[in-house]
Order: sequence, then structure tokens, then C-alpha cells
Amino acid sequence: MINFKTLQCKQELMKAWSNNEKIALYLRLRFEKARYLATEEIQLVSSSPTSPTSLTSSSASSSLLHFNASNSSVVTSPTSNSCKNDIGLYIGKPPSDEQKYELLTCHFEPDNEFIWPYKERLIITGEKTITEKRYLKQSHLNEFKWLKYSPSQKGLFCIACVRFTVSTTRVSSYGKLVEIPLDDYKHLLGKHGDLILHQKTNYHLDCMVKMENFLYIYSKKPEASVELLMDKRLQKEIAENRARLKPIIETILLCGRQNFPLRGHRDDGDVLTNNDSSSKEGNFRALLRYRIEGGDTALKCHLGTCNKNASYVSKTAQNELISIIGNLILKQVIEEVKSAQFYSILLDETGN
Repeated sequence: MINFKTLQCKQELMKAWSNNEKIALYLRLRFEKARYLATEEIQLVSSSPTSPTSLTSSSASSSLLHFNASNSSVVTSPTSNSCKNDIGLYIGKPPSDEQKYELLTCHFEPDNEFIWPYKERLIITGEKTITEKRYLKQSHLNEFKWLKYSPSQKGLFCIACVRFTVSTTRVSSYGKLVEIPLDDYKHLLGKHGDLILHQKTNYHLDCMVKMENFLYIYSKKPEASVELLMDKRLQKEIAENRARLKPIIETILLCGRQNFPLRGHRDDGDVLTNNDSSSKEGNFRALLRYRIEGGDTALKCHLGTCNKNASYVSKTAQNELISIIGNLILKQVIEEVKSAQFYSILLDETGN
């Protein structure tokens, strides 16, 4: 094990080797130092950040320092992972609309006692070994309203893209801020910063629009939903069609109760304009005209605006409506017979 406390030995070795050998030795020194720190579990004391970047020497901390291939680490807050409104708990698990609204409006927000996480990296420059820290700050969350910190995943997510990306784009993999947390705080801002680049993507812009529409529809204007508007329009159309058919069906029922024949010698032509009584039209058309003269505006509006093949007063429409009415009467009679405990059948005959 190389003793890093004595830098003089390191200097002497570096002078003795050629340039290529210096590079190999330098890489070996970095590897040995990382392994030494990991095995000894050296801890670094986390302090409150005063700037996005701070350079300090190695010190103790409440969190164990783990090194990756780039000789860097992430020190996170010991905040509890049991937060209910945590976007990290719903990655790959689509919530209900109510849960989605709670996540968008009442997501976990760091309080005054929150210990902000930071990205840490060891830098070896000549004879000095220093630690560079890049903190996540409240200003980042304030500047980007879609940015949320997940205590369970210990990283950042775009709450709009996590919830609405699947339904707005066909991109198969989104990476950080969407599928996996962003826990490297070294390059958040700037022209090529992670947050700036993500904010300019097309799928992010689409998701932001979808999120705003969801919040607007769910909380403020539920009657403005496209589904509700289509349903209301359909219900209105159904009510109008029933109002058009009601006087026609009532006229057929009246003829049936009074045993009036519906059709006459001529049942063609427009009901509204054909006022010639010598046309020998049937009782059905005569009763319809009588209703219109008596003030039935719904029937008058229907016959005056409908297409010729949608007036429901032709002989074909009459036969179809009579058949439907007959089936309903037969169904009602059968239900009454089935519900009765006893019933009788009366048979009659005629001499001819």
C-alpha cells in the first residue's frame, strides 16, 4: 500500500521516470488512493453549501463515500424515503388521476432542515489532492418548476415527462430525468447543462402542455374536458332525436288505440306543404298536420329541416315503428304472464 501522507516519495519517483512512465505511475497512484479510501471507509463531513462549487480537502462525513470509475461520488441527504408524494415511487407504475394530481400539486419539497445533496469528485493536481463539490440548491428547483427531487431515488426527475411522456412520443429511451434520476449535479446549468438541454427537447415541451391541460381540466374547468364535451354533445343529439320522434310515435299509438287505419289512398309528398284535402291521404298524416296547426313546434321544425330520407313519416318508417311498438307490447305481456301465479286463456270463434 502506498503511503500518501508522504508526498516526497511520490515526487522523487515522478522525476526518475520518463514521460510515459510518469503517466502510468500517476494512474496507479489514483487507483491506489481510491482503493485505500474505500477500504478504510473514510467519511467526509458535509457542510452547508455557500456556493454551487466549493473546493475542500478530504474530511469526514456522515455518509459513506463510494467511488466510481471517474473517481467521484454523490453524497445525499439522510431524508426518509417514506414520502407519499414522491415521483420516484411511481416510475413505471402509472397512478390514478387523483394520485397524478396530488403528485403534480403537492410533491415533496425540501424544507429548511433538508440537507442538500452534492456531487463530489477528487482532483489530483500536482502535489495536492482536493475535493470538488457541486451542490443541488433550492434555486435550481425554483427556476425549473418541473424539476422535483425524489427522496426514494435520491435524484432529480422531470415530473411532467415522467407522467406524460409515454402518451406523447414514441421515443423508446429517455434516460435521466425521465426513466432514471439525475444525481450528477456538476452540469445542471449553462448552455450545455443537463436541465437546459432537457428543457429544449420536443417531448418535454409536449409533456408540459399535456400537464397544464390536465391540471386545468382536473382542478378548474372539469366541464372543459374533451371527453365531457363530446359526451354532452352526444347526449344533446340523442335528446333532440327523441324529441323529433316523440310526436310521430304518439300519433301511431293514437291510431292504434282508436283502431284508425294509418295510410290512405296517397301518403306521399311533404306534410307541411301538401294541404289539398282531396289527396285522400291517411289518418296518420292528417293527425300530424293537425298537431302542427295546434302549435307543435318540435314536429314542425323536424319536418321543415330534415332530409327526405330522415322524416320518419314514410310508409316504410311507419311499418318499422309499428313493428318496434308491437315487440315492446308483446314483451310487456310476456313479463306480466311470467310474474302472475295463475292466468287463464279465453278462446273464441266465429261462425264464418
